[in-house]
Amino acid sequence: MIVLNKIKSKNEGDDLILSSLLEIDENNFELAVRIKGLEWHKYAVTDRLDAFLWGVLPYAMRHGHDIKCKDKVSGKFLYNLNTQYIQTLSKYDPKLYNTKIQAEITDDEIPNEGAVATGVSCGVDCLYTIIENYKSKYSKELSLTHLLNFNEGAFGGSYYSSNRAFVVKNLHAKEQALADELELPVINLSTNLESLLKIPVDQFIVYAMGIMVMTISKLIGTYLYSSSGGDYGDFSVKSISGRDVSYADLLSLHCISHGPTFFYSAGGAKTRFEKFKYISKHPLTKKHLFSCLNQDFNCGVCVKCMRNLLTIDALDLLDEYKNVYDIDDYKARRNDVLQYLVHEIKFHGYSYSYLEDIYHIIKQKEPEIIEKIEKNLSVNKMVQINNELEKQARERKRVIRAYKTLSNNKKVEELAQRLRERNIKHVILYYYSYATDLLINYADQLGIVIDYIVEDVKEPRRIPRLPYNTVNYPNCDAIINCNIRYPKLSKRKLEERTNNLIINAEDILDLRECL
Repeated sequence: MIVLNKIKSKNEGDDLILSSLLEIDENNFELAVRIKGLEWHKYAVTDRLDAFLWGVLPYAMRHGHDIKCKDKVSGKFLYNLNTQYIQTLSKYDPKLYNTKIQAEITDDEIPNEGAVATGVSCGVDCLYTIIENYKSKYSKELSLTHLLNFNEGAFGGSYYSSNRAFVVKNLHAKEQALADELELPVINLSTNLESLLKIPVDQFIVYAMGIMVMTISKLIGTYLYSSSGGDYGDFSVKSISGRDVSYADLLSLHCISHGPTFFYSAGGAKTRFEKFKYISKHPLTKKHLFSCLNQDFNCGVCVKCMRNLLTIDALDLLDEYKNVYDIDDYKARRNDVLQYLVHEIKFHGYSYSYLEDIYHIIKQKEPEIIEKIEKNLSVNKMVQINNELEKQARERKRVIRAYKTLSNNKKVEELAQRLRERNIKHVILYYYSYATDLLINYADQLGIVIDYIVEDVKEPRRIPRLPYNTVNYPNCDAIINCNIRYPKLSKRKLEERTNNLIINAEDILDLRECL
């Protein structure tokens, strides 16, 4: 049994925090939503548990709990959950429990300002929703009035890279720049829902969005929820506990649209390729498109960046996107990216229609190139590629562990103290990896100054760059070897070229006795 207690509110500076104590068996958790900005506090809903009930529901269904609410719940909302949502998901997914909800019902209406909002992330889905609805051709009541920034979603939670805090901080500036151009206010909302659910972000994103939007239902009358890639033809509620929850958006959004806020699936009739083709005609996307998973700029090498570059390529628009992507770099390694595309289609079981669309368009335009790649991608080649992907996954896991270590203030101070004791302040970072990002992001806390980064990739960094073929390294307190995949090999090369102290980044990030 999960007991959901009455909402409590408290102020922290200009922020308002709404929370509900969750009693789960013998453990207590505080589920919270933070609303940033004094001007938005008056729109918070505190007299019923609708938002928090929605947030805790996936946990209850996954772990076999009923829910007892110690405050009122909107009658229409409870009707939707009990008679449609819970019954349907548990019927078609044996891993989900048919949760029973006990609650006092209220039919009291929530006052509403009628604002129209959508989430802002600067990605393809987001930009499609904004461009299509900024000035709605259908109704003034569907024209955007507000943008919402969330801490959970495509650019939050565990889905994001190990340098999440740094990237998300910089992403906010990009979102604000877009909002400023549109002359729309941004409302910043956050929740700790992920720490409670402990499930992949793509399996709870609609719940995170719902709890935050429903918390300010006195303001938002219409919320345009950007669909995430597939169109309505992909709708399914079967075995949803192990799949992207967006497959069930049509049901989810219907069930939380009980008033005063109504949720619409924006772009649900379009594939991501169709969305990109549509937004490519608008100058906004050529200034603000951003969907990178690894950096605070479009790196060009992560999955989302490659997907967008391939789409731009298929549409013959490469030169129009030079402001948001390094197109020269893409052209130089285009064959490798096309190889990735073919591999995903032929060998990896990649089922998303946007890659299939891209594949067929490029193959039609350049059949010789694609056929050559397909011929060379033998079974042995496939094995090699899969092995490389596995190496990358292991590397990522190791650095994520390191990130969690650095998230502990005590550990950071411990490491900073070790560095001070060794008089290590000015450093050179060798090799570009996730570890490089971590050390850049935590440089101030660690008390180090990064004089140079040794890398050959073209990246808009403010830190001076040295090429990999550097022979005479500048003097420094230490060179930190950030090649965490092959640290011994890189360290051996460095030892041949410099007398500077060399420390492996993995040793530092794991706080081993290297110092």
